[in-house]
Amino acid sequence: MDASREKGESAPDNTDQASVWYSWTAPSSGRVEIGLLNPAFSSILYIYTGNPFKSPTTISVGKSREVISVIAGTTYHIAVMGYKGGQGEFQLSISDLQPPANDSFGGSAAILGGLPVSQSGWNGGATLEPGEQQPGSIGNPDSASVWYHWTSPVSGQVEFSLPDYDFNAYLRIYTGDSLETLQLIAASTGSKFTVPVVTGTSYRIAIVGNSTSPAYREGEFRFAIRNVTPAPHDNFANSILLAGSLPLVTEGTNFGATLETGEPSQFYEGASVWYHWTAPSNGKFEFKIAQENFDSELYVFTGSSLNTLARIQTQNAWTAVTATA
Repeated sequence: MDASREKGESAPDNTDQASVWYSWTAPSSGRVEIGLLNPAFSSILYIYTGNPFKSPTTISVGKSREVISVIAGTTYHIAVMGYKGGQGEFQLSISDLQPPANDSFGGSAAILGGLPVSQSGWNGGATLEPGEQQPGSIGNPDSASVWYHWTSPVSGQVEFSLPDYDFNAYLRIYTGDSLETLQLIAASTGSKFTVPVVTGTSYRIAIVGNSTSPAYREGEFRFAIRNVTPAPHDNFANSILLAGSLPLVTEGTNFGATLETGEPSQFYEGASVWYHWTAPSNGKFEFKIAQENFDSELYVFTGSSLNTLARIQTQNAWTAVTATA
């Protein structure tokens, strides 16, 4: 308490910090976990070797829990700082690094209770075990994964997300009872996605840190699962009328949307929502997605039912079509 930042003290973000200092000499070489247990304020660790006031070598910056490689006989200087001047009590812990209990698929942690779910975790010291799947271009022998399993209490659309993380985090959802039989349902880089789930089905959740640097591969995270109510115009029959004089502008979302039976899936797959519009005159008209925060596609059809649809045009962001009144 009542700490301050002294003259010449190094703080990489150049903000006012309330700091206290510790020094520790590693008794042996290896990897250790340095962390703050139950801090009563928003706190940050800075770890240095050398003189932290003149020519420090920065080992780690900006987290409240760190995994670092240490060399026997080297002295490490540890500054505990309060973010934006925050102050309070804490416990500083230094321990040999142990893999998380849910490092392996077979040791996955159960997520219990109903929806919504909010689960905090840590992948410091985790590994990538032989046989783990690495879909897409994420494959990296230095990946650090931890596993959870969750049995859905509902059928419908749910959102999986990573609201908080402090490393290069990837969220992956699977079904399957072994590494060899896993089926990838969805994958994302530190974001969120909506997937259909079935009551009583067990889903495997992998949180993966991917980087050659431990500072960006390991850290703390929080993931969440929640029910999602489908958009009202998820189905073709409930499409929203676009009415009024041109130009027309409307806002929308496809959260919770699905691909209903009979949709023209030969053109697209995923979460679709529908609108309908009647041309006021003959001529050429432009349809455009002006803003988006996901990978979207725009399709224009004619037809009064799914089985009579005829595609007019498609483009990722905009399309021009010739219409008849």
